[in-house]
Amino acid sequence: MSEDGEQYTPPQFREHQAEHGHRDPLVHQHTGITRDPELSRFLSIQANTYDPVSYAETPGKMPGSPAETDLARTILRNEATDVGREALEAGDMATLKHLTGDAGQQADVSGLKAIGKIDQLLDNPAPVLTLLGKMGKGKTDFAFMLAQRLTALADERVLVGTNVRTLREADTFIPDFPTLKEWLEQDGDPTTNAQRRKVFIGDEFSISASGRGKAGYETAQKMGPMLFLIRKYNGALIYIAHTPHSIHPMLRRMSTIIRKTDRKVAEIDVDVQGGETTNPSYTIEGVPPTDWRYNDKEASTWSWEADHEAVADGGKSVAVEDIASSEAEARKISIATAIDGMQLGMSSREIAEYIDYSYKWVQNRQKEYREDGEHREVVAEVDSVLSA
Repeated sequence: MSEDGEQYTPPQFREHQAEHGHRDPLVHQHTGITRDPELSRFLSIQANTYDPVSYAETPGKMPGSPAETDLARTILRNEATDVGREALEAGDMATLKHLTGDAGQQADVSGLKAIGKIDQLLDNPAPVLTLLGKMGKGKTDFAFMLAQRLTALADERVLVGTNVRTLREADTFIPDFPTLKEWLEQDGDPTTNAQRRKVFIGDEFSISASGRGKAGYETAQKMGPMLFLIRKYNGALIYIAHTPHSIHPMLRRMSTIIRKTDRKVAEIDVDVQGGETTNPSYTIEGVPPTDWRYNDKEASTWSWEADHEAVADGGKSVAVEDIASSEAEARKISIATAIDGMQLGMSSREIAEYIDYSYKWVQNRQKEYREDGEHREVVAEVDSVLSA
């Protein structure tokens, strides 16, 4: 093989098999990465026979392709690790170039595909999106990319609010709930006044909810009423959660949950089960960085009360019923949360962590719903606001 062919063919082949070229590949995506014959054969058979519509109990929860299943991803990572180590030891540049791929070609092709898939996510006047991922995976940057595309696609001006102080493209810095409430209500009563489109990007103000201390308990309980309020005023929400456990049941059911696994990779519509995320519907690769300007070293700010220092010193924060328009509305949201959690397979004790009632209260509302048909109008009323 010529030096030129040796330099360019392996990385170009990697892009071809990953469907970043101009032709549809005949080979599977694990070609050359999985060197174990039995594992390679298994992945080939899986790729040829994968048909969740025909065989899965819940096909809508299955990944869009076999390569996106947790099992396939684990096999590929393990095999690529071994192949890469052996190639480094042997000085096998062709294999290393194949594993690396052609970054330029990938950026050109997959970047355009990524934008197209991102735009599909936003095919809703007021989407609700929840982002998860470890530190350094680009969650905040992706959240701003989503908001950037949302504003670009809109046929009218979209007001942008966030608790990230340094975002230059934001109309309003929103460090606490009273500021958020005032910002949402600026156009008046939604039943009588047209509402301008708004998007709120909440960056890890749920970080305190990862533990079960006072702050975490408070955040967990107030997320449901806050989501209801945002949707009531025609708001979109892009919410960066700290852990799967910090996602309110209502948010789990109504939002598209996205797991960032790398700065340029996002898994879309993942399931949350037992504090873990699994089974993405599909993966977006080649995610470009946002053009919006902010300091990525900044720690975001959030409080449920305007007087942050008073709350930090032990003062009383805003009550759950004050987030909703009334105590009656807060109770309706709690009932809907109890039913949402039941349908998600959560225990009554787990659900009670997200509302201002006991697990016994949750069990009683669920029993009334199942056996007596009660609360169906309440659930429908809450759903009509969330899905409007």
